[in-house]
Amino acid sequence: MSRLRRVPGMWVIRAIRRPGDHFGSRVVNAGAWAFATRALGSVLITIRTVILAHLLSPDDFGLMAIAIITLLLLESFSRSGFTEALIQKKDDIDAYLDTAWMVEISRGLFTGILVLAGAPLVADFFNASDAVDVVRVMAASVVISGFTNPAVVRFDRQLDFRKVFAFEVSQRLVEVTVAIAAAFIFQNVWALVFGVLAGRVARVVLSFRLTDRRPRLRFEVDKARELFRFGKWVLGSFVVWYFTSELDDILVGRILGIGALGLYRIAFTLSQAVLTEIAQTMNQVAFSAFSRIQEDAKRLGFALVQSVHFVALLAVPMTLGLVVLGEDITRVLLGEKWLPMVSALQVLALAGLIRALSAPAQMMLFGAGRPDLTTALSFMRLVIMAGLLYPFIDRLELFGAGLATLAGAVVADSAILFASTRLVGLPFGRLVSAGGWPMINGGAMAGVVLLGDWLLGGDYGVVGLFSLVALGVAAYALAVLTSWRWLGYRQLSILAKRFGNGTELNSSDV
Repeated sequence: MSRLRRVPGMWVIRAIRRPGDHFGSRVVNAGAWAFATRALGSVLITIRTVILAHLLSPDDFGLMAIAIITLLLLESFSRSGFTEALIQKKDDIDAYLDTAWMVEISRGLFTGILVLAGAPLVADFFNASDAVDVVRVMAASVVISGFTNPAVVRFDRQLDFRKVFAFEVSQRLVEVTVAIAAAFIFQNVWALVFGVLAGRVARVVLSFRLTDRRPRLRFEVDKARELFRFGKWVLGSFVVWYFTSELDDILVGRILGIGALGLYRIAFTLSQAVLTEIAQTMNQVAFSAFSRIQEDAKRLGFALVQSVHFVALLAVPMTLGLVVLGEDITRVLLGEKWLPMVSALQVLALAGLIRALSAPAQMMLFGAGRPDLTTALSFMRLVIMAGLLYPFIDRLELFGAGLATLAGAVVADSAILFASTRLVGLPFGRLVSAGGWPMINGGAMAGVVLLGDWLLGGDYGVVGLFSLVALGVAAYALAVLTSWRWLGYRQLSILAKRFGNGTELNSSDV
């Protein structure tokens, strides 16, 4: 039994079951629940994507992408940033919830009206007349979302991610179930639309069922002004985020058509399915945690190093697995009609890895009260992408779009990581070393999987694919165990020792 306790990862299981009273243990408990939430949500979305890929066409996914691009544009430009401001506040937030609710309701109604009015212009831009009705019906989703009870922000503030798990997974389950059922009935884009609408309704209902605080229709100007002082930087950051996330989709749809947009959207979805969830998990937990220790530079530095290491530990093998098996995953799970997206899938996976690694640094800058730095550096990514996307798409089509996205991530996210170390006085090399062993172990795993793929001849079905995945998981686990026990894998040892003994993490371990 004593040997079992020393196995890497057992400290996480113990922290989930019996989190300690100290802050570090509660962060790990929250992180474990948040990761479970995101992982299960990602699995559900992947299942939905695989099933719907066989029932729908790339054009259907392209039409839905146009609606999402439109909604995200208006939501990003009207985002209040109040949720992030409420999490970041040190004092009690109850007095601010009614005002935040009123702002979100108004924002949803205003955005919905703009979407209804602008749907024909959007369809003309993409030369897709069928998109008008889809965009207009999807406008209801932002109106519905505006009524979500803002008291759910307490879950993040209190690091109570068991309730976040119930909240997020339940609504995702509703969305996926409705979308799959509708796909068998309609076999067109409306399956995707009905799934999203059902998920938004479930979100509002759950936000009231899981909280005991009921918001009222009351607006206080001074409260709104105070929240906006922080939220304005979140607004700026999300506007930049929108274009860095959607500019490639916009230009693919405009230049190559809705079929190509559907292919590219699915490539992005699959390449980011797990990586995005890891990054969002870190964002959700790390922002709350960093906000609590924002005045302690040493603790911030330690938390940053361990967060980057944790992301690398999970994200590196997943990324390399997608790169190595991208074509086989697409052929076996989605079908031959989706093969033109493989090259984009592989390069987008690499871009997703870099973004996931920088996610803790971005949240540290937010939590430490410096959202302006994140906004400025994210704008750098946008400038790089904007300069490369059109010529790359024109010459290399889907692969070119992914390549431009990767270039922006390499430059801008490296700058974000560097800026975060400067803020807390941490040598940049510490972050590089935090990802060192996961890269080495992931490389060993990729070599084993390539060997297995060669032995199978590259032509196999579901059983062969999952056998290779299982082989990769086993190879990576063995590499991690070997490097931890005999080769000096120090970061994993620190976490296992500290949380295994139930003691608080401190800056001397950095």
